[in-house]
Amino acid sequence: HHAIKNLALLLEDEEAPLRQWACNNLMCLSILDDGKQLCIKEHTVPLLAQLMQDEESAVRAAAVGALMNITVDNDGKVALMEAGGVERLMELLYDGNEICVLNTVKAIGNTTEHPKAREMFLECAPRLKEIADLSENKTLGQHALVAYEAVTWVP
Repeated sequence: HHAIKNLALLLEDEEAPLRQWACNNLMCLSILDDGKQLCIKEHTVPLLAQLMQDEESAVRAAAVGALMNITVDNDGKVALMEAGGVERLMELLYDGNEICVLNTVKAIGNTTEHPKAREMFLECAPRLKEIADLSENKTLGQHALVAYEAVTWVP
């Protein structure tokens, strides 16, 4: 609990390596359900959403990595939408950092389970399809296809 609170403070540090380190630790701590809940309760989602626009690509990748785990939780999906994260995730589909794009695709796949988010993500369906079809990275291609199918799924 205190660890997550302290890591949240480091998300705003001026040193990029510290921001990245804090994001990576939150990613590890948010693998388990309790960690996801604590990350949401300690308001890390809006900070992580902000870091999706960090000038350092490693920080962006790490921030989305944490959000990829947190958005498995429904409260995490809602918190990300409220923080303007949907738009930022769609922008990161064009990031030059492949790990960042992979984490983004996974986060979109998770968040899309929320009907309101799925509606918002529809506009990035062509980009997800493009990544699925053209990526030389098989893992990225597979996850992009899963996200594409989730986004375009009709109830």
